[in-house]
Amino acid sequence: MSEKAIAKPSAFVRFFWLMQRVTPAKSAFFKFFYNALMRRLPADEVTFLNYGYIDPSRKDAAAMSKDGDKEALQRGLYDRVLSNISLAGKDVLEVGCGRGGGAAYLASTRQPARIEGVDLSPEQVAFCQGRHRFENLSFGCANAIALPYPSDSFDVVLNVESSHCYQSVQDFYREAFRVLRSGGYFLYADFNPYGSKDIPENPIENLARRLKEEGFSLVEAVDITKGVLAALDVADEEKRHLIERATTLSFMRKNLADFAALRGSTVYDKFLTGESTYFAFVAQKPG
Repeated sequence: MSEKAIAKPSAFVRFFWLMQRVTPAKSAFFKFFYNALMRRLPADEVTFLNYGYIDPSRKDAAAMSKDGDKEALQRGLYDRVLSNISLAGKDVLEVGCGRGGGAAYLASTRQPARIEGVDLSPEQVAFCQGRHRFENLSFGCANAIALPYPSDSFDVVLNVESSHCYQSVQDFYREAFRVLRSGGYFLYADFNPYGSKDIPENPIENLARRLKEEGFSLVEAVDITKGVLAALDVADEEKRHLIERATTLSFMRKNLADFAALRGSTVYDKFLTGESTYFAFVAQKPG
């Protein structure tokens, strides 16, 4: 699969941008898309769906995925999002858990009392329940803008590269604030999918303002696009091979290439030019 073959926006990307603006249809579209995607991805190789992250200050980071550990970069994004927040002994909710790799990683390494992973896609949740087995980990279906939990239920709410799919991001912020206990943390990372020119102010400042409107205080708000691009570069070749094994249909390969943000894709180029920004937030519910 050559980079030139995916230089123009695919049908998926054009429809993706449309769905960002037609909010009543967003949830239904992404539920359908991720259920369909589940049938294409090999269960033994893909348990994360995020773009990954490499700390730009690490000189050895480019070798992370070269030693048989194909998802080290994706775990690196979770490490970056957690920043210096401890999960030990805490009740954690991951909204938009995808294939569950992140929740399983944290359940097995960060000593939380419990992690509940929720996702809108029933097929993804079924995969998680069959694949990831830890006593402190569970999965279920839920809508991010109407979480099925009482107020003050969790110490940490985690959301990684998922909120751009939601019908209302502001409603999700409100729900995250509601289910958090006083003093709890909202750990959040995502990207603005269709470019900063559609947002009247700096995207990080825009989202920081919206989080504050729901009552959060900000601990950290940073642009991590450079580290995400570095991870995309390292993983590019392996992703191309994965897509080629997933389907022989050229239009499907092009759509998956955009979804995976391969070099030369529209999504990748928007990161490269600065039109799209990948951000990370640590916000706190005042105690």
